[in-house]
Amino acid sequence: MIEINKLKSFEEDKHNIFQTFLASENDTNLLFTTAKKFLEKSQPEPTLTIKICEKIHKIYEEKEIQNKKIKSIIQEEDNWKLSISNELLNKHHDYKEELEKIQKNKEFYEFLPSSIKSNVLEYQRKMLDVSMLMVKSAYNIYNDSMIRLKTSKQQQQPQQQDKMDVDSNEHEEAIDSKQLENDYLQSFNKVLNQAIKNIIPSFAIDIAKFLKENNLPMICTRVCKELAIKISSERKLERDTLKKSDSGDLDQVMYQVIETCIGSIFDTISKLDQKVKVSPHLITDRELSDLTMLKNGELLKEFIEFILPDYLQSPEGIIKIGQYLLSINQYNHVVLVAERGRIRLEKLKKEQVEKDQLQQKLQSLTKEIESIEKVSGSADEKRVELVQLEREFSVYKMYPTYYSMNKRDFSKHNLDIATLRIKSILEMKDASKGVLNIQSHLDDTLKTLLDPNHIYQLAVLLQKTEIDTALVYGERCQRFITDLEILREVRLPLTLRIKELENEETTLRLDGRTISEEKKTELQQLTEKISNLPEFPFFSELTNRNEYDRLNLQVAQMMITCVLEKKSKLSTSKDQAQKDRLNQQVSALIIMCLEKFKDPKYLLELEKHLSKLSREDKVVIQIANQIFNRCDEIEQLRFERVSLEKKEKETTDDLEKSKITEQIKQLPIFPYYASLSIENQYDETVYEAAEQLMTFLLGNISFIDEKLRKSKLFNIKNIEDEQLIKDRDEIEKLVIESLSNCLKYVRSPSLVCKFANALGAKRESLYLDISKHIHPILHEKHNQSMEIKKHQFLIETLNLELSDLSKMKKEMPEADIELLQSTTDRMKTIQFPYLEQWVRSSYYHSQLVSNGIKLLLKNKQEYQSPTSISKTELTNLIKLNQENFIEQFKLLSDYLEDPKSFTEILTQLRVSNDFENVTEVGKLAFAKLKQFREHQNKVKELNEKKKVLVEEREQLNKQRRRLSTEKHVALREITITEHLNSLLEPYYNANLDSLALTIGSVLIEANTCERSEFEIKASSKAFENQFKYISEQRKRINDTISQTIKLVVENIESIQDLLKFTNDLYQKKEYLLVLQVGKIIEASLEQKKNTIEHKENLLKEIKELQGKYLHSQNPKDREKIQAFIDQNQQEYDSINLAEHTYEVNKELTIQITKLMIESASIEDQGDILREQLILSFKNTTSPLDWDRIRNISNEEEWAETKKELVIYIMKREENINSKIELLLKDLLFEEAIQIFPHPSSDNDQELDIQLNLLASLYDAVDQHAFHLINGVIPIIQRYAKRCYIEWKYEKLDILYDSLQKRFPKEIISIFTVAIDMMLVNILQSQYPLFLNMMKSMKNRLVATLGLDGLWEEFLAGFRKNYKSKKRLIQMISLIGDSVWQINVNPNSITGKQIAKRTLPQSSQSIHKKIKVSAPTPLTANTPKKDVTKKSDQDFEEEFLDEDLNENDNDEVQNEEEELEATDEE
Repeated sequence: MIEINKLKSFEEDKHNIFQTFLASENDTNLLFTTAKKFLEKSQPEPTLTIKICEKIHKIYEEKEIQNKKIKSIIQEEDNWKLSISNELLNKHHDYKEELEKIQKNKEFYEFLPSSIKSNVLEYQRKMLDVSMLMVKSAYNIYNDSMIRLKTSKQQQQPQQQDKMDVDSNEHEEAIDSKQLENDYLQSFNKVLNQAIKNIIPSFAIDIAKFLKENNLPMICTRVCKELAIKISSERKLERDTLKKSDSGDLDQVMYQVIETCIGSIFDTISKLDQKVKVSPHLITDRELSDLTMLKNGELLKEFIEFILPDYLQSPEGIIKIGQYLLSINQYNHVVLVAERGRIRLEKLKKEQVEKDQLQQKLQSLTKEIESIEKVSGSADEKRVELVQLEREFSVYKMYPTYYSMNKRDFSKHNLDIATLRIKSILEMKDASKGVLNIQSHLDDTLKTLLDPNHIYQLAVLLQKTEIDTALVYGERCQRFITDLEILREVRLPLTLRIKELENEETTLRLDGRTISEEKKTELQQLTEKISNLPEFPFFSELTNRNEYDRLNLQVAQMMITCVLEKKSKLSTSKDQAQKDRLNQQVSALIIMCLEKFKDPKYLLELEKHLSKLSREDKVVIQIANQIFNRCDEIEQLRFERVSLEKKEKETTDDLEKSKITEQIKQLPIFPYYASLSIENQYDETVYEAAEQLMTFLLGNISFIDEKLRKSKLFNIKNIEDEQLIKDRDEIEKLVIESLSNCLKYVRSPSLVCKFANALGAKRESLYLDISKHIHPILHEKHNQSMEIKKHQFLIETLNLELSDLSKMKKEMPEADIELLQSTTDRMKTIQFPYLEQWVRSSYYHSQLVSNGIKLLLKNKQEYQSPTSISKTELTNLIKLNQENFIEQFKLLSDYLEDPKSFTEILTQLRVSNDFENVTEVGKLAFAKLKQFREHQNKVKELNEKKKVLVEEREQLNKQRRRLSTEKHVALREITITEHLNSLLEPYYNANLDSLALTIGSVLIEANTCERSEFEIKASSKAFENQFKYISEQRKRINDTISQTIKLVVENIESIQDLLKFTNDLYQKKEYLLVLQVGKIIEASLEQKKNTIEHKENLLKEIKELQGKYLHSQNPKDREKIQAFIDQNQQEYDSINLAEHTYEVNKELTIQITKLMIESASIEDQGDILREQLILSFKNTTSPLDWDRIRNISNEEEWAETKKELVIYIMKREENINSKIELLLKDLLFEEAIQIFPHPSSDNDQELDIQLNLLASLYDAVDQHAFHLINGVIPIIQRYAKRCYIEWKYEKLDILYDSLQKRFPKEIISIFTVAIDMMLVNILQSQYPLFLNMMKSMKNRLVATLGLDGLWEEFLAGFRKNYKSKKRLIQMISLIGDSVWQINVNPNSITGKQIAKRTLPQSSQSIHKKIKVSAPTPLTANTPKKDVTKKSDQDFEEEFLDEDLNENDNDEVQNEEEELEATDEE
């Protein structure tokens, strides 16, 4: 007992402490924080939290009451101020003092702190936070109580052992537990009611969301109902006070409340279902009962019936709720929402009518008061009534915007509701597996719709499942459209006339006048008449006559789709009567469409629609024919109207003009959807219709073929093969007929080509049929179009001539005027569509032929690849492909001109290994190139004629005279021809050589490819021992290649292009062909060279004759000479070589010989190689070629050839030193002596080279042709003289070294002559140099040669001849003295210096002598050494090696001579 008392005292102490805390004046923030802490403790105290929240609520309420009191005072003063302002307007009293006091009170109120000012949103936010805390605490208590109750049940069950005890106590415990649950729920509801009591709905919705999150749908639904009632009260308060609610948009808040409630219901169902599946032992009885009720849908139904439409009044909100329910598959409730939405719309219409009536009353009463006051009457009673009405009408200002909806918005909402209803009942029927009867709902929905567009949209929803109802909707839509069009035709003319009269009346009233009495009467009659007519629907536009054309088409398409769907479902039925009815229905719909729709584009859409849905071939053909005829009819109407309008503009006679105007009025009305200014505007439509038709028919054939294939493949017995074959044959006939009909209407060449490509991809025979049809037409129309263009150019040219003559103030001849007039009149009567396309017929010929060949080759390749087609079918297809190719080849030979297309076709044939046709196509291509060349030659002739005529005309114009009539007409014809030529395709004026080169390259590639493949086959076992066949085929292929080469060469005039062709052959390693073409090129180059030489000779003759003419005094002789001059000049002018000069000829010759040399080397053609090397040497005089010729020639050949080639060496303009070197190598000393140059005086380096050459020449002549040595000595003397004169005596050592071996006396002779020249003008300063030269000579004669006597003899003669040079003689006498060694220093004059011993200058030279050895030519019986296969680089390397060896030998020899000289010295 003591412990129990202690516990009671503890609880009392806790209660006292808490009460003391509540009684104390604490800040609301502190209270709220404390309350939160009590709830967030580890052992929460939710009861204490609730009590603190109640305390906070009380504080907030008291504070808000005070704030509202202050606000009401300020509001009252504002009202006073407003009333005073009204009194001031009437000027009855001056309220200055009152206004000042009101202003002071307002300033004082603004000075007060914001805490005592009323702020509804802040107050509501704080109240919401406290209320949410209260609700969370109450839910915590409720949840803990339910858990304890569930736990106690589970604990009691194991303790009840006796069955009788269980049965007796079970009922009592169930009652107790239910009672406890209800008690807990009531306690929670009590706190919940207290929490949301003073919170506005826009904030209280957060509490509803909390209930939704915690799976309390029943309580959430109750709270949402209370919130809905609050919102309704707020809405009423708005209209009473004319002030917006603090909750904002009440309709939006209401929608959120409903959405929260519905979401709570279905979220709870989902969570409880999951809980039952996963943890059934944790679910409570309340949750089970809630789940049962929620699944029954009664709660949601009750809520919807409660809330709609009295509380949620926005149509958009109702529709959104319906859409939300539809998204979660609550179809029954969607129907209910739709019904409630419809009721709301009806009620809204009535309220809108009431508003309109009240507005009309206001307007009429206002007018009445104005009229009374105008006559100074009393209108006080009326004004009181007006104020009352204005007050009533002002309530509507607080109404939402949907109260002002227009009829279109009403209609849209009506459609949305109807759509919801239709979708939900369709889903309900689908869920019931077709058992549910929904026809009454569909009929009721149709009654609510008036707009045809809306009816059609619902019909589209129904067409997949409710076909019959969709047809009913479609019929209703069409009937409404028909009624509207009838009403429009009656009402529109009246409306337009009324507007016209009213506008006229307004215009006259501004001028102070009125309309006539007749028009007034007419206006009244029209107004009465139109008022008696039904009002035109709001959803349609009165002036838009063709508003429903597209809708009509869409409805018709939908209805046809429905009927065809029904027909497809009866395909396996035996009810023929039903099938017949459906066929009649389809026919009736098609006839109706063809009668109603005149726009070809609409008909095309209908055709496409039917093509996708059905296989009604005759129906599609019928529509396509209607499109063709209608397009033709529109074009005819356009042409007639445009022609008459043009004629009307050009006519000046009033009577004639009026007649034409009447004719125009009598023409049928031109369709609004067509344009008068666009010619052939429906070509694309006709093309699309034709393509769609043919694609559709071919698709049907493919469908039947697939059925037959499956029938054979799987042995399907229920397929009637015979009937299918009959159907296929019938469709084949339709294809032929339809193609013929389509080609009558698809007239544009470009579209015909497009049509052929489109159908060719599906069936190649159709491509060929179209090609056969269009090619002759293209050819014929091209000729006609060029004739028309000729007339146009004639008119243009004549007009230009007339303009020029008018400027010159001259008259045009009557014949030309008549020609201009007649041609112009004739052109006016000509109608020739697609003129520009017919002019370009060659382009379309090329496109058709090229694409046709490509298509056939592609199909051929596909037939050769593995396929599922049977062998018989495949054989037939291949045979048909071959036949079609033959036909296509005929078209190619007759109509193709474009070289580019020829090249493409040749490439395609080569790729497909069709070598036989490659050759034939190549021949045709070259034949066309010949035609183009003839055309270009004619153009050149015309240009020359025109040039002559234009020059003559210019000369005559200067003399104020005109060309003769014949020449003038000829010039005109040339001008017109030039214009016509400008219309031709570019390849008529292209570089034909380049085109021939391209075609030739492709042909050669194909021929060589054929040869390679044949050689591969010939080496296989299949052709073993078939020698005759292989030989014949090789001969045939080689003949073909030769013919191709001949064709190419014949068609290429430019040598440069022929050279390109040869290079191409070389790149393809066709070396024998290179030799064959190269001979032709060389012959042509030789001819060109002869022509150049002949032209040069003519020029020389002309100059000589001109010189003779000038020197001749005899007139007769002069005449003869002038005749020769003119003859030669004419011949000279006739030779036109363009830019082909001798240098160009030479360069081209070098290029071709290089190719032929390499090709001959590779193919081991020795004779050709030698011939080409000789030709190459004649143009290049290359030492390499010279050696190669010598190496491959025998002794006799080389002897003859060498004589022939020496001439070319002598003519060379290159460096003469290289010529001499070349001549020395082949012992041509006489020629070398003949051309040896004079010594160079400017360049020491060049002089050294020449001296080295001269030494080499002397050594070679001395060794191999001594009889010519006397020819070399003078040259040596010449060079010695030059060297001594320039004091360059040391350079002569290399010559003296060679000369001293056989002619030592000649050296002293040369030296003596040189001294005689030098001493004539020698200066004493040059004595040292002279003595040095003397010493060098003494060393050579005495020390080297041992000719002491010769030196003494020379010295004696020197002393005798130059006695006067005593000083010089004295110095010479001391040359041998060891004391006086004279240094070889040109800068030293007389100084005695000890000279260093130096080697002879010859041993120091950087230039090596040319080693000349006697060649050993091949004898006639000796086989030629095969050196031709070596490249130029190989030869250069050999010669370099030889030079190096020679240099090495020379160095060794020089070293030996140096040693010998040293020993002797």
